[in-house]
Amino acid sequence: MHDDLLERRLRSALADEARGLSFTITAAELQRRAALRGRRAGNQRLTLLLAAAVAIGTLGIGVVLGGAIQQPTPEATAPLAAISSRTPVEPSAGPSEPVTLPSLEDLLATGSGTVLVAQSHDLIDGRVDQARQPDGTASSVRFPQMWAPENYEMTIACLGQPLEYGFGDADYPISMSSVICDGSQTHVGLSSGPLAYLELSYREPTSWRVLVRGDPMALPLPTTNPVLPPIGDNLEELARLDDQTMQSDEAWGDTGLHLQELPPLPGRFDYLARIWCPWGDSVRLILGDQLENSPDLTPETETVLDCNGLTQDVDLRMVEPSGSRVFLAAAPGARWSIVLGSEKPPVGMVNDLPGWQLSTGFGPEYAFETHGVSLSNGGVEGGGPLLVELECAGPAHQVEVTVDLTEPLGDGHRKFLADCAPGGARTGQSYVTKGDGYLVSFTAPQGTWTALTALVPDPLPTSR
Repeated sequence: MHDDLLERRLRSALADEARGLSFTITAAELQRRAALRGRRAGNQRLTLLLAAAVAIGTLGIGVVLGGAIQQPTPEATAPLAAISSRTPVEPSAGPSEPVTLPSLEDLLATGSGTVLVAQSHDLIDGRVDQARQPDGTASSVRFPQMWAPENYEMTIACLGQPLEYGFGDADYPISMSSVICDGSQTHVGLSSGPLAYLELSYREPTSWRVLVRGDPMALPLPTTNPVLPPIGDNLEELARLDDQTMQSDEAWGDTGLHLQELPPLPGRFDYLARIWCPWGDSVRLILGDQLENSPDLTPETETVLDCNGLTQDVDLRMVEPSGSRVFLAAAPGARWSIVLGSEKPPVGMVNDLPGWQLSTGFGPEYAFETHGVSLSNGGVEGGGPLLVELECAGPAHQVEVTVDLTEPLGDGHRKFLADCAPGGARTGQSYVTKGDGYLVSFTAPQGTWTALTALVPDPLPTSR
């Protein structure tokens, strides 16, 4: 029986509660998030269409079998925080001991229910001044959509700057709730429909531990295709490994998982990790490095994903000025696929000039601080033509490029000025090398994108 009066009163009460919540998302942030959402729009639409098609087919079979099989039907519901509590930090043994966060393993070991997503983050090398978004907005993490019926349990703890989280099953905008980053653990019971997601928004320096538990749904979707779809025209694909099997013998701590290193990431403001793994498995994506005087890998950001057989996207809008080593941890013999990408830079190495081929190159790279760049190569044996091209994007100015063609290198220099423009500019200069080698160098100003390419003649195809 449907009670219209009760529904109106409930809607009014929820609206009054929503008006009391803080809304901290700016117009610029909404535009950025809309662009991020566009990365996955095609894939999500395909996923939902497949879910609908298979669900309809399953429903038909269920009717034939007299209702013996019943698949869950996703039904959108408004996100609702049901329970919220805080566990204060235990007093330290001594007055000088700093407050610390629990380890990710300790967090994973507490509570019941399947861990759908979890993450730890620590700024391991102190790059606070550089680890900021160029437009002044907050950094963020958006976890893959979680397939679980209605109820979720989240635990979150942080240290440093205030941390905000949003949880829901609808598109933007969403309300963000603040967490006091004093090391206390906040426990939140959340109610939402399937396809729920979690987003964190933060500014460095901030460390956190977050975990979401739920009962994963058995999805009526194909779950055996290990080849990942492209990540989109607006993104640069940095690495791709399809249909891999964990064969590494390197153990990841005491987790029972093994660790495989992936291609490293260049310095960027944001990253996208697209991951596939079979239903029932769990994988971890780790950005980290070996710190000085430590032979072991130290994770900066470690993300735990429950595998559901679908493609899962992790948006890491976090700054890595020097890039990062990347690892994937999984059970021995586990299957997985991963694509790593980032927002496409406005410049790139030159590879489209007829009659020329790449000799060596550098970039594209963003200069988080002013620094020198140099590259050298063997050139053409015995000398010959050389073409040097520099693409530069940033505030309008000129960059001086030095080219050394002498033998031995380092004794003679030629120079040319390359343009830099907000939308990107390309400047080239041709030379004739007198020996087998050359050296090209320039200074990349802070706040610019640069890509340097050295080309030599492309030999004509031999006649047959």
